[in-house]
Amino acid sequence: SQAKAFFLSLFTGIIGADRFYLGQYYTAFLKLASAGGLGLWWLYDVAYIGMAPVYAQDYRLAADLPHWVFVMTTVTFFAAGGVLVLNGYGSDVHKRRMMSKMLHHAEEEFFKGR
Repeated sequence: SQAKAFFLSLFTGIIGADRFYLGQYYTAFLKLASAGGLGLWWLYDVAYIGMAPVYAQDYRLAADLPHWVFVMTTVTFFAAGGVLVLNGYGSDVHKRRMMSKMLHHAEEEFFKGR
């Protein structure tokens, strides 16, 4: 099933579960050992499996994933991931700015008394 392979690729593809499902054991172990090719192989497989039915070891996957589902799921997944990453980065920047202001204020208070 193309839908099953796509969702395996999207959520567990970084560890090669999609390749294991397709019966491509050698590439699955390589993908597992390299953490999805440092993410690049994983991104490639998400697009490759989602766009059209692919060939597995001895068969071709059933074309049961509508293209609009692939597009909407992929866009939503990566947009949500981007929001989470940027939100974490923004809170880190905010925390550093607050620490810098507190340090600057403490230095001013320290040198004001001298």
